[in-house]
Amino acid sequence: ALPVLMAAMLGSLLLALGSASAVTVLLLADAVWNWLAFPAEASSRFTQAGLTGGGLLLVAFLTNQLASRLAREEEAARRIQREADVQVLVNRLVIDDLTDGVLIIDRSIRVSAANPAAQTLLHGDQPGEHKPFSLLDDPVWKPLAAMAEHTFEAGSLETAEVDLQHGDGSRTLMQMRTRLTAVAGEDAGNLCVMFLQDRRAIEAQIRTEKLAAMGRMSA
Repeated sequence: ALPVLMAAMLGSLLLALGSASAVTVLLLADAVWNWLAFPAEASSRFTQAGLTGGGLLLVAFLTNQLASRLAREEEAARRIQREADVQVLVNRLVIDDLTDGVLIIDRSIRVSAANPAAQTLLHGDQPGEHKPFSLLDDPVWKPLAAMAEHTFEAGSLETAEVDLQHGDGSRTLMQMRTRLTAVAGEDAGNLCVMFLQDRRAIEAQIRTEKLAAMGRMSA
């Protein structure tokens, strides 16, 4: 039985049925030898060989089908995992290249992910850390922590303007909006996505658009 099972799991259907057939032939040969030596026991030997051979053929067929199905499912899982990895990489590249800051905040007001633009807005001219951190670690981020807590409590979208006073005397005026998102298998709305926009960049863009409009009108 073990060679038949191994052939059925590791080989093709033809190899599995061939192994079962070879074992059946050996059992029939043993029955013929016993028939020549002990004619009285011939019927029981042939019956046992036939039933055992048929059972081995059935087991080989079913085992091979199950092994093939598992192999297909494993290949599909690998393909889905590769696609998911590619999607995560693309999302990470897109978020890292955004000019707007993006923060992923959990219910404990801990930032699990922040793109470079958000790091620049939070830390000012000082280089920020890329590992997870809490908005409660620095008093400067207190308005952001309060907005995240209010978003979790209200369960709705929030928009506000925040003025951060950094320790080196610099300040960052930015426009902020939050959005709740759910994670599969957990309570809905257990993550807060916070978008940060530098007000200076917004005003500079507005001035550029006004100058472009004036230029078109003059032309």
